[in-house]
Amino acid sequence: MHTQTLTRLVKRPVKDTYGRFFGHVIGFSLDSSGQMKGVGVELGSGLFKEFPSERVILDGESIILLPEWREQVEKLKKNTLVAQKRSEVLDDLRNEGEVPQYVYEELKAKYGGEITELRSSFDSLTSILKARVKELEGTRMDVERFLGGLKVQFRAKEIDEETYKAASDSTVEMMTRDEQERSEILFTLTWLTGTAKPGSSQDSGQEAAPETGARDDVPNVVDDHGESGNGSIKDDSPGTSPTTVNSSSENNQPLESINGN
Repeated sequence: MHTQTLTRLVKRPVKDTYGRFFGHVIGFSLDSSGQMKGVGVELGSGLFKEFPSERVILDGESIILLPEWREQVEKLKKNTLVAQKRSEVLDDLRNEGEVPQYVYEELKAKYGGEITELRSSFDSLTSILKARVKELEGTRMDVERFLGGLKVQFRAKEIDEETYKAASDSTVEMMTRDEQERSEILFTLTWLTGTAKPGSSQDSGQEAAPETGARDDVPNVVDDHGESGNGSIKDDSPGTSPTTVNSSSENNQPLESINGN
């Protein structure tokens, strides 16, 4: 990557795929070949974290950070497809008499061990995602309490309409972003616990029907100030790929794609 490109990216804002602010870029790390290895981000309050380039996408003047669970899901999906394909090909070769029986048995045991490890990875990732859903739902309850307090203050004439509208709109926007992640995770959990898991009796090439988990109880601020607070949630996220970036930019590109340019 050219030095000019590195300089241009320093101090840029970092957001996740749902538009939530993470921090600012403070620098980069390179591997021995000079390729992008990681991005250093100041998270605020003196906190720092380096994120691998695989989780970073350049979007105009911003840097988009993919959720860690998305990266894990993509790696697991790729490894699962490879392991299952190798096992199937090996069976075909044995049936066609292309490999000796002892070679078949050795390779079958090897691939079987890999698939067993993948099953464990599926279970581990499932637990991680369920914990994230629980965390998002807990946050939602906290935000709903806060919004309820805002409504009371507005109706009691303690805050004016302009202040209430700005606060309530921001609150509902936050809940909408969280709900989008929650819906995508629920869809992913359907995949992880369904046909995708190695050893499933169903066709692994077919994905289970998405469990959107969409909610229609997002507090709406229309009743209180006569204008929509954008309380509705678009239920289009569960059907997206785990690597879809929710950005309006048409120039999104993986950060690693500009390495060496």
